[in-house]
Amino acid sequence: MCGIAAVVGYSNEIRARRDLSKIMGIISHRGESRFQNEAWSGSQVALACNRLPFTSGDDENQPVVSPSGRYRVVLNGEIYAFHSRSRGGQKSDTALLAAMIENQGIRSISELDGIFAIIVVDTQRNRVYVARDYFGIKPLYYSYVRPNNSLRSGVYFSSEVKGLSGFSEFAEIHEVAPGELLSFDRGSSKLVDRIERKPMPRLSFCDEEERVAALASALDMAVRDQTADQDEYALLLSGGVDSSGLLALAQQDSRVRLRAFVIGREDSTDLLGAKEVAKLLGIELVKVVAPSESTLFARLHEIVKSVESFEPNVVRQSAVSDVLCRRVAAQGLRVGLCGEGADELFCGYPEFSVANDPMRLRKRFINDLRRTQLQRVDRTSMAHTIEMRVPFLSRRVAEVALSIDECSSYLQNGENRKNKIIFRKAIERKTNLPMKTVMKEKVVLSEGAGYLGNDPGVGLFSSLAERAVSDDEFMSVKRDHMEYSLDTKLEVFLFKQFKSLGYTKLSSAKRRIVANSVNSLAGKSIGVAV
Repeated sequence: MCGIAAVVGYSNEIRARRDLSKIMGIISHRGESRFQNEAWSGSQVALACNRLPFTSGDDENQPVVSPSGRYRVVLNGEIYAFHSRSRGGQKSDTALLAAMIENQGIRSISELDGIFAIIVVDTQRNRVYVARDYFGIKPLYYSYVRPNNSLRSGVYFSSEVKGLSGFSEFAEIHEVAPGELLSFDRGSSKLVDRIERKPMPRLSFCDEEERVAALASALDMAVRDQTADQDEYALLLSGGVDSSGLLALAQQDSRVRLRAFVIGREDSTDLLGAKEVAKLLGIELVKVVAPSESTLFARLHEIVKSVESFEPNVVRQSAVSDVLCRRVAAQGLRVGLCGEGADELFCGYPEFSVANDPMRLRKRFINDLRRTQLQRVDRTSMAHTIEMRVPFLSRRVAEVALSIDECSSYLQNGENRKNKIIFRKAIERKTNLPMKTVMKEKVVLSEGAGYLGNDPGVGLFSSLAERAVSDDEFMSVKRDHMEYSLDTKLEVFLFKQFKSLGYTKLSSAKRRIVANSVNSLAGKSIGVAV
């Protein structure tokens, strides 16, 4: 897990290296203090990495050079189960990646299972390649210097928007799309090729029983692959089926040590559920006290700065997640596991139960994952130099899930209507969790901790934003930035922070996300500490 950056097609190497060093300083939280700005520069290209090593030793710096010397590679993320894939004695997943590209070609990246963003320099073809994992779990952004600029030239890359937003020479910042492979000319910095994400292979199943068996096996293997390299892992536990199932699966390997973390008030849904599951499975539970809503609201500028979004769904949950990750870091843990992705793959949000076309809605939720839950998880964990892994978005699990498009596998109608049916059945098959936990209803993070949820009008922070933004200011900001479709005072409040940080250069921000906006505990009384 690292922060990576590059400058391609520059005319002044000294300035390019200074710029690269500046970017790495801005995203220094993405690597350990003793592994900052590991850099290399060649003809019209420079690479750098802030490294958070897990599979590599202290002496294996990035960029990593391929066996023949042709490729130089920087990697943000993890290639899972790399030890079982290594045939040349490589000491790290980055070294394995460099050798794989040399032997199998750059397009072999698309077959990898992991969470990653990659920058590769091909010194023979004078090409620079950038790629991102299938779901966009790890981020990567780029921006061109404005034409005819006398000080800088070329295209710049950074793991986070904030690494690029402070340069006045950049007019617009773009994101590398999930599963995308881009090729840039090393000299001119022009984009010369774009290979979009390929659909995952479609599997065939005889019946529902075979589907459940395949998913159960995929879940088990995904958790094993992602708990193979550390002494101890943090696990974010809510007491729901996702995190409880993840915990129970990980515990089946006796060598894996886990410490569970939950945030909430004493009477909150998540704290009560997590206590019950932790006691059942005999695991240490670290209870993090949920601050008041006003305390979280006072930190929203820092949260927006960290998470790089003005979307209320993202910021609300990030404010809570940040407190949780801060505690994980204080406990000395560097790698965590969380259950993100299951609701998108297996139709877990309340919206799916009332959708006219649940499978179409699922596609939209999945396509926006890299700007919703995955952006929250990446930024709030990396802000505290923690790698957070998401086993339910492994290729094994996704191939099974995306091969099934019959609603009955996900949604159950009738009096005992439930969602995420096939996922619940697979967890029941592979673990000893009680039916009460397996069938527990979805509760979003903020509601589970004792706050309000994601309702656009009355969710977490809505009432405080109503007091912080006047009617005149609301109408003025909404009118001046119509392209952002700002509809509530909370959106205006968060957008003002977003704009002040230079993040409006991000081109994708104008397209609003598809995300949960229904309170999962609707109809129940939820107290809010303000």
